[in-house]
Amino acid sequence: VYCVAPITIGSKTAISQRTFLCSASHDITRLTRPLTTAPITIGDHVWVAAEAMIYPGARVGHGAVIAARAVFRGAAAPWTIYVGNPAQPAAPRRLSDEIDDPPHMSARITANSEGHSETPGPKATSLR
Repeated sequence: VYCVAPITIGSKTAISQRTFLCSASHDITRLTRPLTTAPITIGDHVWVAAEAMIYPGARVGHGAVIAARAVFRGAAAPWTIYVGNPAQPAAPRRLSDEIDDPPHMSARITANSEGHSETPGPKATSLR
Protein backbone atom coordinates (compact mmCIF):
# COMPACT_ATOMS: atom_id res chain seq x y z
CA VAL A 1 0.00 0.00 0.00
CA TYR A 2 1.44 3.35 -1.11
CA CYS A 3 -0.82 5.67 0.84
CA VAL A 4 0.00 9.28 -0.08
CA ALA A 5 -3.67 10.15 -0.66
CA PRO A 6 -6.52 8.48 1.28
CA ILE A 7 -7.35 4.86 0.51
CA THR A 8 -10.79 3.67 1.62
CA ILE A 9 -11.58 -0.05 1.74
CA GLY A 10 -15.20 -1.09 2.25
CA SER A 11 -16.78 -3.69 4.47
CA LYS A 12 -16.37 -7.40 3.68
CA THR A 13 -13.74 -6.66 1.02
CA ALA A 14 -10.77 -8.94 0.29
CA ILE A 15 -7.40 -7.52 -0.76
CA SER A 16 -5.24 -10.49 -1.77
CA GLN A 17 -1.52 -11.06 -1.44
CA ARG A 18 0.97 -8.86 -3.30
CA THR A 19 -1.75 -6.44 -4.43
CA PHE A 20 -0.46 -2.90 -4.97
CA LEU A 21 -2.75 0.00 -4.00
CA CYS A 22 -0.96 3.13 -5.20
CA SER A 23 -2.49 6.57 -4.50
CA ALA A 24 0.41 8.55 -6.02
CA SER A 25 2.43 8.74 -9.21
CA HIS A 26 4.55 11.27 -11.11
CA ASP A 27 3.70 13.74 -13.88
CA ILE A 28 5.88 12.49 -16.73
CA THR A 29 4.99 15.48 -18.92
CA ARG A 30 7.35 17.62 -16.82
CA LEU A 31 11.09 17.08 -16.51
CA THR A 32 10.92 17.51 -12.73
CA ARG A 33 8.33 14.67 -12.53
CA PRO A 34 6.35 16.20 -9.63
CA LEU A 35 4.31 13.89 -7.44
CA THR A 36 0.62 13.58 -8.29
CA THR A 37 -1.92 12.08 -5.89
CA ALA A 38 -5.52 10.89 -5.97
CA PRO A 39 -7.56 8.89 -3.44
CA ILE A 40 -8.57 5.27 -4.03
CA THR A 41 -12.05 4.09 -3.03
CA ILE A 42 -12.90 0.40 -2.89
CA GLY A 43 -16.53 -0.51 -2.12
CA ASP A 44 -18.14 -3.22 0.00
CA HIS A 45 -17.98 -6.95 -0.96
CA VAL A 46 -15.11 -6.33 -3.44
CA TRP A 47 -12.33 -8.82 -4.17
CA VAL A 48 -9.01 -7.42 -5.42
CA ALA A 49 -7.18 -10.61 -6.40
CA ALA A 50 -3.48 -11.47 -6.09
CA GLU A 51 -0.89 -9.14 -7.63
CA ALA A 52 -3.44 -6.67 -9.01
CA MET A 53 -2.34 -3.04 -9.47
CA ILE A 54 -4.81 -0.31 -8.49
CA TYR A 55 -3.88 3.14 -9.80
CA PRO A 56 -4.37 6.55 -8.13
CA GLY A 57 -7.93 7.81 -8.38
CA ALA A 58 -9.47 4.35 -8.88
CA ARG A 59 -13.06 3.84 -7.73
CA VAL A 60 -14.09 0.20 -7.41
CA GLY A 61 -17.85 -0.27 -7.09
CA HIS A 62 -19.56 -2.52 -4.56
CA GLY A 63 -19.22 -6.22 -5.33
CA ALA A 64 -16.73 -5.80 -8.17
CA VAL A 65 -13.84 -8.22 -8.73
CA ILE A 66 -10.43 -7.08 -9.97
CA ALA A 67 -8.82 -10.30 -11.23
CA ALA A 68 -5.33 -11.55 -10.43
CA ARG A 69 -2.59 -9.43 -12.04
CA ALA A 70 -5.11 -6.97 -13.51
CA VAL A 71 -3.95 -3.37 -13.91
CA PHE A 72 -6.88 -1.15 -12.99
CA ARG A 73 -7.52 2.58 -13.31
CA GLY A 74 -10.76 4.54 -13.50
CA ALA A 75 -14.17 3.47 -12.24
CA ALA A 76 -15.31 -0.15 -11.92
CA ALA A 77 -19.03 -0.77 -12.23
CA PRO A 78 -20.64 -2.53 -9.27
CA TRP A 79 -20.90 -6.35 -9.39
CA THR A 80 -18.64 -6.62 -12.46
CA ILE A 81 -15.49 -8.73 -12.99
CA TYR A 82 -12.46 -6.92 -14.50
CA VAL A 83 -9.48 -8.74 -16.05
CA GLY A 84 -6.29 -7.91 -17.95
CA ASN A 85 -3.87 -5.06 -18.59
CA PRO A 86 -5.48 -2.64 -18.89
CA ALA A 87 -8.34 -4.14 -16.87
CA GLN A 88 -11.57 -4.43 -18.83
CA PRO A 89 -15.02 -5.67 -17.82
CA ALA A 90 -15.26 -9.40 -18.55
CA ALA A 91 -18.58 -10.48 -17.04
CA PRO A 92 -21.16 -9.59 -14.44
CA ARG A 93 -20.53 -11.06 -10.99
CA ARG A 94 -23.44 -13.30 -10.03
CA LEU A 95 -23.79 -14.72 -6.53
CA SER A 96 -24.76 -18.35 -6.12
CA ASP A 97 -25.55 -18.22 -2.40
CA GLU A 98 -26.49 -15.91 0.43
CA ILE A 99 -23.88 -13.44 1.66
CA ASP A 100 -22.64 -14.43 5.10
CA ASP A 101 -22.33 -11.56 7.55
CA PRO A 102 -20.08 -12.67 10.42
CA PRO A 103 -19.80 -9.85 12.98
CA HIS A 104 -15.98 -9.82 12.93
CA MET A 105 -16.02 -9.05 9.18
CA SER A 106 -18.09 -5.86 9.44
CA ALA A 107 -15.50 -3.11 9.15
CA ARG A 108 -14.62 -0.18 6.95
CA ILE A 109 -10.99 0.96 6.79
CA THR A 110 -9.71 4.37 5.75
CA ALA A 111 -6.04 5.24 5.81
CA ASN A 112 -4.77 8.77 5.32
CA SER A 113 -1.43 9.97 3.99
CA GLU A 114 0.16 9.78 7.45
CA GLY A 115 -0.78 6.10 7.68
CA HIS A 116 -3.35 6.73 10.41
CA SER A 117 -6.80 5.27 10.15
CA GLU A 118 -9.90 7.40 10.13
CA THR A 119 -13.13 6.09 11.58
CA PRO A 120 -16.04 6.76 9.23
CA GLY A 121 -18.45 4.60 11.23
CA PRO A 122 -18.92 2.69 14.45
CA LYS A 123 -17.42 -0.52 13.02
CA ALA A 124 -14.16 0.97 11.67
CA THR A 125 -10.88 -0.91 11.89
CA SER A 126 -7.33 0.48 11.79
CA LEU A 127 -5.11 -0.17 8.80
CA ARG A 128 -1.76 -1.09 10.35
